Amino acid sequence: MKATFLFFLLITATLSAQDIITLKNGEEIKAKVTAVNPNDIQYRKFNDADGPLYTKYKSEVFMIKYANGSKDVFSATNAGNSNNSSIDPNTQRELKSGTQFTVELTWDLNSKYVQAGQTVEFRVVGDVTVENKTVIAGGTSLQGIIINSEKAQSLGKEGKLDIQLNNVKAVDRQTVQLSGNLSKDGENKTTETVVIGALLFWPVLFAKGKEAIIPAGSKFITTVSQTLVVRVN
Repeated sequence: MKATFLFFLLITATLSAQDIITLKNGEEIKAKVTAVNPNDIQYRKFNDADGPLYTKYKSEVFMIKYANGSKDVFSATNAGNSNNSSIDPNTQRELKSGTQFTVELTWDLNSKYVQAGQTVEFRVVGDVTVENKTVIAGGTSLQGIIINSEKAQSLGKEGKLDIQLNNVKAVDRQTVQLSGNLSKDGENKTTETVVIGALLFWPVLFAKGKEAIIPAGSKFITTVSQTLVVRVN
C-alpha cells in the first residue's frame, strides 16, 4: 500500500513538472519551455528532454502554463499584428499570420544519408499574392533544417525525418517567418517481423524497417507565423 502511494506521488510530481503550451487552434503541447523570446518560444518535448529544440512563434500561441502554476497569455498585440490603417494600398500589402502556401523539395532525402543540423533546399510553388499583388515570388528559394534524422534499425524500426522551415524572403526582401515542421516516417515492420521471427527462425528478427525517403518535387504546405506589411510593385 505504501509503495502504491509513493508511486502515485511520483507520477503526480512528474505530470505537474511539465509546461503546457496551448496554441490558438486549441492544440496542447506538453513541453519543457527553454526560452521565451520577443518573437518566439523555444521548447523541448516533455518526454524527450535531450531531444531537438522546437520553435513556435508567439502569433501561434495562446498561453503557456508553467510547471510552477504561473501563466503567460499572449495577446494579438504582442504577437506582432499590424495596424491596417497604416498600409498604403498603392505600394503595400498585408501578409497575414496564418496565410498558407506550397513549397517543394528540390532534392531527394533519405534518412540513411542525412543528419540533424543539415540544411535542405526548398522553393516556393507559384506566386503568393494578396489583393492581386505578389508578396512572395514563385520559385523563391528557402532552406529547411533537419532537426531529427533516424536511420532504419533492426527489429523493424522505421527511419524518421523531421524538417523545420524557418523563413522565406518576401518580394521586398523582408524575412517572412514560417511555422510548422515536416515529418516523414518509413514503414514500420516491427509487428510483422517479430511474429514471423517467433514462428520461423531468429535471424528474421533482425530485418530492418524502411528508411524515410522524401523524393525531390515533394510538396508541402507551410504557414506564415507573423503578420507582415510587404512593399509591392
